[in-house]
Amino acid sequence: MASFGEAQPVWPPMYRPDPYDAMVFTESGANGQHYYAMDSVGNVFCIDSPTACIQEAVNYVLSKPTGGKVYIRAGDYYLAPTTSVNCYGQVAAVCATIPYNGALIVEGDGDATKIHIPQNNSSQGNWVFMWGWIGTAPYTRKSKLRNVAFINDVNNGSQSGNVMATTSWYQGVTNNSSGLEVDSVSVYDIQGTALGSTFWINNLYDVTFSRYRFFSIGNNPNSAALFDSVTLGKIVDSFIFTAYGGSSAISNGTGSILVDSTEIYGPWSYAFNFINTDSESHIDVTNSIIGINRGGSQAIQGINNMVAGPRDLIYNSGNGTVRFTITSSQLLTPISYNANSASFPAYIVARGFTWM
Repeated sequence: MASFGEAQPVWPPMYRPDPYDAMVFTESGANGQHYYAMDSVGNVFCIDSPTACIQEAVNYVLSKPTGGKVYIRAGDYYLAPTTSVNCYGQVAAVCATIPYNGALIVEGDGDATKIHIPQNNSSQGNWVFMWGWIGTAPYTRKSKLRNVAFINDVNNGSQSGNVMATTSWYQGVTNNSSGLEVDSVSVYDIQGTALGSTFWINNLYDVTFSRYRFFSIGNNPNSAALFDSVTLGKIVDSFIFTAYGGSSAISNGTGSILVDSTEIYGPWSYAFNFINTDSESHIDVTNSIIGINRGGSQAIQGINNMVAGPRDLIYNSGNGTVRFTITSSQLLTPISYNANSASFPAYIVARGFTWM
């Protein structure tokens, strides 16, 4: 661990396109790579913590009455292995408790800010971020995760590593109407233990994933995104790809999902999975492409015979009532429904689509 007695790196310039409350950055020194966090006027308050100073920066901004922004500068961030339950009954590298009238914004420099999903030495799946909301307020603010890349290339444990969960099952947590925006976030699944539910978003309103890029070339991930009790989760302008298989590209718990202008490629077992349903549960897809018929110089990631889409369009793993519509879209995957022996009806509407 670096100490203040060592030669310190050259602090980054204070010029920034947007104000922040805390900045996390990494510099190479005589003794290797080091991680730092400082406030907006240059006061350093963390050096080389197990979370690469990300937890400390989150704690700092959440100590403010209405929260604030953590800016993670370009670089590679390697977090210490997770070992046990430490956050809302789950395992997480960075745990955030957000006041109900506050907001947490975590923002990087796009794919140049690379957070490596840590080694998971626990007995259950872990998360880089676990966020929960507490308290009451006359209104709520929207928290955001944006312009950050997550790399799955470290973990080789028996349990998955994942990017983010929002919790609703722990005592004192009152997510409910808190909003969440995930924008311009990339996930690169390269090697090691397969991802589980990469994003597990629980019990929120006003959730939007925009310009989300999920790219798996080394594993069989379970899901690129799982919405659980989200009244309306939106995935727009996004790209979801697996090279060698996976369970479901997008999964829905009790709630509804709108998918628009999104591409889903590769041999997933299912494009969309209904895990649990209630009277409000449905998935609506518009202006999207499911499956691709390309090869040679047009193939994805140099995979020459890239004729691949999900095997089935819809899976009813929860055995409940299914409501699904797809319009103005292009399909390689047939309009196939795996009812999973469900005794409840399925209402499926498809119109204005092209089937390749």
